[in-house]
Amino acid sequence: MLGHKSGVTGVAFNCTGTLVASSSSDGTVQVWSTACLEAGAKPLRTLVGHRAGVHCIAFDPLDPDRLASGSQDQRLIIWSISESASKLKLVSNDHKGVHSVSFSPKHPGVLAAGQAGGGVQVVDSTNGEVLAVLATRGTVHATAFSQAGLLATGDSGTVALWSIPSGKEKLTIPDCHEGPVTALAFCASGARLASASSEDKTVVVSCVKTGAAKMRIQAECNLRSVAWWSIGVLATGGSDGVLRLWDDVGGDLLQELRGHSGEICSAEFHPGEECALVTGGADTTVKRWRIENVLTRREKLRFALLGCVGYARDLEGKEEGKALEEVIVRTALLPDDLVRYLIEFVGAGIV
Repeated sequence: MLGHKSGVTGVAFNCTGTLVASSSSDGTVQVWSTACLEAGAKPLRTLVGHRAGVHCIAFDPLDPDRLASGSQDQRLIIWSISESASKLKLVSNDHKGVHSVSFSPKHPGVLAAGQAGGGVQVVDSTNGEVLAVLATRGTVHATAFSQAGLLATGDSGTVALWSIPSGKEKLTIPDCHEGPVTALAFCASGARLASASSEDKTVVVSCVKTGAAKMRIQAECNLRSVAWWSIGVLATGGSDGVLRLWDDVGGDLLQELRGHSGEICSAEFHPGEECALVTGGADTTVKRWRIENVLTRREKLRFALLGCVGYARDLEGKEEGKALEEVIVRTALLPDDLVRYLIEFVGAGIV
């Protein structure tokens, strides 16, 4: 889809999956109907209010109509999509551009905004109240919330985990990367965190409880985005314009998808239709990918099984009966023979 006049810096689905928003260095935010994401489609809304390029956007996971955007103009704007209007404009008191923004799925209206030069502001987006200010080592290019409301931030090589809204630091993973952390994504259970860096070209999957690195993926380009597909696949995009899918258990490269003519700056999976993914690129386009069209049935079953294995590992510390119950729920749509094998593996302690 063409709509922006300059590179796309961010993409985001709303919680119902009916809308996709895109931000751009042209200073605008555009909102698209998910049902009409095709070549030649036109945006439903174009939101104008920033005075410089928009670095980041995020939908409120508890309100499909609420969107936040952050810009180099030092403004964080909260939008009502249905009204095509800004509901709240927050200007940084310390004159710092906003490089990342994420809403909490646990605390209504609460968001985190990562700033240029360092620091994260935790804000109540309903009234503009600053709930906490988190100190970081450098510019915060990436923020992400787990479903339990735990906040992850990434700065100059370091990943930190915070309790929100108190702002208490729970864990620091120092020197996780040899350069700025450019993207973060939690797995579905919230027990693992993926971080990506543009400088060292790696994705590191860390245990949220201990900070230990569980897996490291060496990519071929400067990474700008990472997204986690709940069945056990990581998607990355970066400077070479190739969307890559990785096994989140072993780190194997599964697929390479080409379509962008420039850097991929952002990627996000559909919240309900798991085979759908959107990306935004420096080539000014937003693209929708149907992953099921490029995966064989055997590959899809394998990925689903691997995702369940990873999920079982995330359940460490829970009593066996509860763990098995959760795995069975997770595997409800898998063929019976795969479910039986998986339960046998879990019961034998292999995973």
